[in-house]
This record gives sequence, structure tokens and C-alpha cells, in this order.
Amino acid sequence: PKQAVNKNLETPKKEPEIPNFDVDELVKKIDAKIAELEKEEALNKEKEKMNEKKEEKEKLEESPVKEVNNNVNLELSDNDDSDDDFFDDFFDE
Repeated sequence: PKQAVNKNLETPKKEPEIPNFDVDELVKKIDAKIAELEKEEALNKEKEKMNEKKEEKEKLEESPVKEVNNNVNLELSDNDDSDDDFFDDFFDE
């Protein structure tokens, strides 16, 4: 005798579904997104360079300047030193 099988419990035999998408279209979308991100990155780098140049310029403008006194006496006519005094100025005994 055949056993009664509940048809609701049977798994219907279906062929596996193949995803339905266009690979070429997907590649185009990915390439477009990559190009967009690269463009955005280039703009950010450009802005960063401009900010660095601006900061350098501001830093140069804010740098303190020390005034130099050019009134230095460079006269070397110390005739009162003997050779021994001269030697003692540079070398310890």
C-alpha cells in the first residue's frame, strides 16, 4: 500500500534562479562612483594644499623680526697686549 503524502509538505522542484542584473551596467556604476570619489579626493587635497600655503603665509607675516644693531666696533688695534697676554687669552697655562 502506498502511503498518503501531503502535497503541501512537498518541496516544489524549481530550477535555481539566476540573478537578473546587467554586469556591464553594474561595472559602469562602480566606475562612475570610483571616478566621483577620486575627484572628491583630488579637491580635498587641493584645498589642503591651499590651506597649508595660507598658514605658511600667515606664519611668515606673523614672524617676529629682530632688529640688528650694525654699530659694532670692529677696530682691532689693541697694541697694549704682549705676545704672552695674547697667548693667555686663548690658552690656559
